[in-house]
Amino acid sequence: MKAPHEGIVTFQFFLKLNSRKFTRNSITDFSRGDAFEFIIPGTKQVKTAHLAGYPVQQEVLDPFALKSLPSKNQLSTWKDELTSGQNISGQWKYIETSFGRFDVSTINTLLKFHVAKGIKSAVEQEVNWFSRSYNKPRTVSQHPLASVISDFQEVLYSSRYDEICEPIGMAATELARICVNRWLSDEHICWLMKKLTDSQNRTYCIYLNGSLNSNPKTFRRFSRPEQQMPSAFLFALNVRCGLSGKTFFGTDAFPGCHWSLCHVDMPGKRIMYGDSLAWPAPEGLLDQVNKFIKAASNDADDVSNYSFSMCHDPTNRCSQTGSHRCAQSCAQLYPLQTCSNICGVVVMVVSAIACHDVDFFYHILAPHPQEIRNLPHVFLQKPSQFSKYLRLVVAAWITTNSVNIAYVIPAWWHEFEEDIPSIPVVNANDGATEHRMDNTQKISNGSESIFSVNVDDDESGERVLPSNHPKDNHQQNATKKGMSRNEKKHKCPHCDASFTRKYSLKRHMLEKHPHATNDLNPVTSDGNCICHDCGCKFYRITELRQHLTRNHNFIFKMETITFDNMGEFEEWKGRREEDDVCSFVKKTGVKGRNVQYFQCNRSGMY
Repeated sequence: MKAPHEGIVTFQFFLKLNSRKFTRNSITDFSRGDAFEFIIPGTKQVKTAHLAGYPVQQEVLDPFALKSLPSKNQLSTWKDELTSGQNISGQWKYIETSFGRFDVSTINTLLKFHVAKGIKSAVEQEVNWFSRSYNKPRTVSQHPLASVISDFQEVLYSSRYDEICEPIGMAATELARICVNRWLSDEHICWLMKKLTDSQNRTYCIYLNGSLNSNPKTFRRFSRPEQQMPSAFLFALNVRCGLSGKTFFGTDAFPGCHWSLCHVDMPGKRIMYGDSLAWPAPEGLLDQVNKFIKAASNDADDVSNYSFSMCHDPTNRCSQTGSHRCAQSCAQLYPLQTCSNICGVVVMVVSAIACHDVDFFYHILAPHPQEIRNLPHVFLQKPSQFSKYLRLVVAAWITTNSVNIAYVIPAWWHEFEEDIPSIPVVNANDGATEHRMDNTQKISNGSESIFSVNVDDDESGERVLPSNHPKDNHQQNATKKGMSRNEKKHKCPHCDASFTRKYSLKRHMLEKHPHATNDLNPVTSDGNCICHDCGCKFYRITELRQHLTRNHNFIFKMETITFDNMGEFEEWKGRREEDDVCSFVKKTGVKGRNVQYFQCNRSGMY
């Protein structure tokens, strides 16, 4: 695998440290950028102070003339003493100190200085963070634009620090938690859950901690008969780990310190729990999930009918370091962090993938019995190494108020994925059938091993393939027949550019014609998979499905049917073929596995 790109985000918002002084007007209405530029005195502990009362109003010190500030704790204590109504003679009450005389108004102003001081320190960290280089994954075809990050900086440093920024719905101080190595809050998670739920109908996304004491049947989604019921749930969880090693939901009394997620596939009857620290699932999780399953099924289904598995087995830990070590039962491609602060970003990124590219989501959830080195590189496996890049992705999503998963999906996924059959996959041993192909087979060549497609871009923009890849062999054979391997057969439909590789055309369209198509896969003119709504043609059925979903709001439904034996399956297949006037043809098989694939003869061009 090639080393990742080294990225640099220029700090384009102009700020000049310690270039101005606070005034009575600016102290009540300042931005985070203002706090960075204002001169703020240091802190000095006041040794003696007492509460005093006077019959007439006394002169107080000018807070803007102080060379040092009393500590924040002292100021808060003095404010409490002045407002507590202690039995002090005199109508006017003050705090007498060696600094001078303080009243409530002066103390409030000095507390504002402390707020600005904390913001100034945070902005100093952010300026350095933005300017540092970082690892940029080479396997993704699109990265957040510098102009978008500049817009994010504009929001951070131009808006009043405590004012809600629309349409984001968060204050600049809250948005700043995306930067450096800070923990994300429930505001970031709730923003994404709502955005994902509103952008598609298949998966209902919920911040579960906020619904622990609620009955889902009272939610508008489930109380209105005209609402389409989801086929999947995605829960974001804020959890904490006790001394006993057990995990619990975070509450107001005992806040959580870690983010995880839970995905419920209702047609597939499976529940997956993903934790990037490999903690156990929190106690009571299935009880909470069961409420939503019952609400969506009108009490016709419950959690007892579902399988439950965890992406990372919490029992597989190194005896010396205590860190998690992936076993064959783990989902080795699911993110596993080595720092303590990236968990919220991981949950946001994986949640977006689950809603907008469910095939890739299931791919990273699936256990892969092969060794890690034989799997295609997924940079999300090691989120701590790409912490800054992933944070910039979240910043770009929030700034543009849209979720673009092209920032995190490897380019090889769409380039090399095979057609996913929409008819049953039959296991010859037990007759069980599924409509989804095991994701580990997407890049299989029919043998037991999986190609090591560590796909990175080289300097010319061409795709790097393993030497034994069938596509490469095909090109070699074509060369022997007189066809040039450098023939530029992929032409841009919007300009005169042409490319040797399909991936290069994809990147060109994303960079030069982002307004011209919503598809990650460019429309071709000679494919056999035709969209009957607009006439677009595609080489693969999966590309047509993505086009129908993104451009025509088409919803594909999946169904899982289980048979006791092969005879029952053949009987069902015969009835289905007769009713639908079609034929399920065995397309291929997998060597060494008792799995058969059948495809409808009406798939593609018909």
